[in-house]
Amino acid sequence: MERQEATNLSNIRPDHQIRYKLASEIIKKKSLNKLVVDAGCGIGYGSYILADFVEEIIGIEINADAIKKATKYYNKKNIRFINSDIFKFQFTNSDLIVCFEFLEHIKEDEKLIKLFSEFSKNLLISTPNELIRPHLKPPINPFHFRHYTPEQLERLLNKYGYYVQNWYSQKSGSNFKLNNGTDGKFIIAYCEKK
Repeated sequence: MERQEATNLSNIRPDHQIRYKLASEIIKKKSLNKLVVDAGCGIGYGSYILADFVEEIIGIEINADAIKKATKYYNKKNIRFINSDIFKFQFTNSDLIVCFEFLEHIKEDEKLIKLFSEFSKNLLISTPNELIRPHLKPPINPFHFRHYTPEQLERLLNKYGYYVQNWYSQKSGSNFKLNNGTDGKFIIAYCEKK
C-alpha cells in the first residue's frame, strides 16, 4: 500500500504530519485561511490537521476506499472530502493548494501544475528528491512515474508561473524534522505566482 492507512493521527508517520504542520504555519503566516485544497488527500489526516486553520478545506482523492476512511475517521464540519480524478474535479479559486507526495504519481505532471496554476496563486508541494532517491534505483516504487531534482521541479513550476519562495527538505530514517534547502530525500517547495 502506497498511502498512510492509520485511522488516528498518533499512528500516522511523523514525517507526513510534519509536512501538514508546515502547511498550517504557512496558512497562518500568509493569511491563506479561506479555502485550501488538499490534492491527493488519501485517507484525509492532512485535511484534518489543516481544518483547524481554515474556513474550508477540500480533500480530493481518486481512491473511493480512502475517501470512505477519510469521511469516517478524519471528518470535521469544515472539510469536504471528494472522490474524484483530480483532472475531472471542478476547481474554484483557492487560497492554497497543498500537494504532498502526489506529483510523482501523476503521469501528466505538466497538466497537473497547469491546472493548479489556474486556480491558486499559492502552492505547497513535495516529492522525492531524484538526487538522493533515484526513481529507477531498486527498490523501485511501482506507484511512481518519476522523481524530481530540485532544478527539474523548479523548472516545471516556473513554466506555469509559480516561483519558489522557500525550499524545505526531509531526510529519511528517524530524523523527520524539516530542514531549509533541498538536501533531503524529500523536497518541499512553497511557491507563489507573480
